[in-house]
Amino acid sequence: MEESERGLARVTVYGEVMGVPLVASPDFVFFDGGKAAVVGKTAIREPPRRLAADVVYLYISTALLEDNGLAGDGSVIAVVVGRGEKCLEDLLRQGVQEGFKPRKTGCGVIYTEIYSRMEALRRLRSLLEYWRGERPPVPSPSPHRCSKCRYRDTCEHSTRA
Repeated sequence: MEESERGLARVTVYGEVMGVPLVASPDFVFFDGGKAAVVGKTAIREPPRRLAADVVYLYISTALLEDNGLAGDGSVIAVVVGRGEKCLEDLLRQGVQEGFKPRKTGCGVIYTEIYSRMEALRRLRSLLEYWRGERPPVPSPSPHRCSKCRYRDTCEHSTRA
């Protein structure tokens, strides 16, 4: 994409983060001036069922884009609940609000956050430490959340009532 071009694209990026080979293909990337201005996923229901997982995936995707010279601190990650490309464009015009708080329009809902390499690595490090067995699970402080987990009957860390 030329430096002066703007537009939506679907990309697949490969790379290694913290010694782990990764492949990511976010649902959309909005390029502006040859850099990823917005990296996002789409969802069909509100609230998105997998919002926490989507956020981590978007941080990883953007880190890989950054490693390939296509993104950086200041890029926006977004989860969009809406239908069609026109809806996506309308929602992206809403701008950024930190903390993935939902913002609704007649077209749908958008959750946004500004990408930070440091935050991406922090989130990935936490997951990798768990997956590699380097730290125990961190139980939810909410018994309600534990009660919905499929591992609640075998988890020694469950806080369910």
